[in-house]
Amino acid sequence: MVGILYKVSQVGSRYAFSTFAAFTMSEFVKLGISASLYAKDRKEQQGLAAAFRETYSSLTPRHVSKIAILSAMYFSNNQLTFFLFLRADPASINLLKAGSSAITAMIWTVFMGRAVSQQQWLAIGLQVCGLVVVQYNPCTQQALLALSAYLWILFSVFLTSFSGVWNEKQIKTMPLSLHEQNMIMYTFGALFNGLGHASMANIDHGFPRFFEGLTFLSFGVIAVNSCFGVVVTAVFKYSNAIVKTLASAVTTVLLTAISFMFFGFPLTIVSAAGCTSTILAVFLYASATD
Repeated sequence: MVGILYKVSQVGSRYAFSTFAAFTMSEFVKLGISASLYAKDRKEQQGLAAAFRETYSSLTPRHVSKIAILSAMYFSNNQLTFFLFLRADPASINLLKAGSSAITAMIWTVFMGRAVSQQQWLAIGLQVCGLVVVQYNPCTQQALLALSAYLWILFSVFLTSFSGVWNEKQIKTMPLSLHEQNMIMYTFGALFNGLGHASMANIDHGFPRFFEGLTFLSFGVIAVNSCFGVVVTAVFKYSNAIVKTLASAVTTVLLTAISFMFFGFPLTIVSAAGCTSTILAVFLYASATD
C-alpha cells in the first residue's frame, strides 16, 4: 500500500501536497497511537501518574539523543523515498530495497553481535541474485533504471539497513518500553518534519502550504505510514531487522503485477524468474532459522 499510494498520489512528475506536512501528520497519529497503548498498559499496571513519573525519572540525555538521531535517520529516509517514487516504479524500488537484507545482515552481525549461519547467507545471496536478474534487460543489455536512480536507491538501502539495526538494538537494550521509545521518536519526527516544511516554505514561496493539495490519496499516504511505523517497531522488538527486510520481499509478487499493469514494469520470463528467486530466498532463510 505504501508503494502504490506514493506512486498514484503524484500529479504529473511532482506531489501536489507537502511531503513534510504529510509526515508531520503521520508522526502525530503514530504519537497518539503509541501514547494510547502506553496509557492502556500502564493504567492496568500501576496508574498513569506513577507511570509518567517512572518514565521521566528513567530518561537520560543519552537516551533522548540516541532516539533523536534515529528519528533524524527515519526523517531523511522517508523524504528520500518520496523522491525515489518520482523516478522509478514501485516494483523496482521494493525489489531493490528488499536487497537490504544482505547489508542488514552485515550491520546486524557487527552491531548486534549475532551470528548469521551459512545457510542464511546462502539465502541472502540467492535473494540478491534474483534482484539483479529482475533489474537487467538481456535484450538491450542494460539495466531498467538510470544509474542515478540506482545510486539514490542504494543510499536509501544503506540508510534503511542502518536505521533498522539501530532501532532493533535500542528497542531490545534500552531501559525504556517500546511505547516510551516510540513516543519520544515520533515527537522528534513531528518536529523534524514540521521544521522541514517551514524551511521549504520559506525558501520556495510556491511550495504547497501545510494543508494544500491534500486529497483522499494523500490521506491514504498519511494513514498507511502511521500504521506502518508502529507495526515495524513491534517487528523489531519481537523478531529482528533481517527477518523484516526478507519478509518485505514477499510483496514483490503483487507489486510486480501492479507495476506491469499500471507503471510500465516489463514482465518477462527473466523478471518472473528473478522474482521467484527472491521469494524462495525468504523461505530458505526462514527454514534456516528454524
